[in-house]
Amino acid sequence: MPQTKAEKAAYKKAYQRAYRTTPAGVKVYTLTSWRRIGLKGDLDAIYEIYLATTECMKCQDPVPNRLKCMDHCHETLEYRAVLCRSCNTNNPLDLHARTNNKSTGIKNISKHSTSGYQFQKMIKGKTHSEWFATLEDAVAYKVRYLENLVLRE
Repeated sequence: MPQTKAEKAAYKKAYQRAYRTTPAGVKVYTLTSWRRIGLKGDLDAIYEIYLATTECMKCQDPVPNRLKCMDHCHETLEYRAVLCRSCNTNNPLDLHARTNNKSTGIKNISKHSTSGYQFQKMIKGKTHSEWFATLEDAVAYKVRYLENLVLRE
């Protein structure tokens, strides 16, 4: 048994590190992170769905645990689905969550300069860029742009 304060701290740290890898520890830390973002609903039931899901609920591709994402509405904070990282990252339903994310191609212009949103996508070294007054318009344009891009391929 540890005697000094430093030994007790090291013992506690090692115990917590080991606990995080147990199924109970993984559940506690996952539910804690969901509570921290304010997720609403029966978190225990959502966690069971999350554990049982082996395929993305959108594209039906097999999804390993490390790439599994719990999709939720960023406005109402309600659970929507368990998605693969690709589907979750490119989800047009999350309007404000990705305003500064390069993967969506929508950039939020600084409030210090002209307010607005810019859709910017680089393909094969060429940049396509459009400006919009609202984020909703930028997202709608992005969806249409990417759909047309897929149709052309």
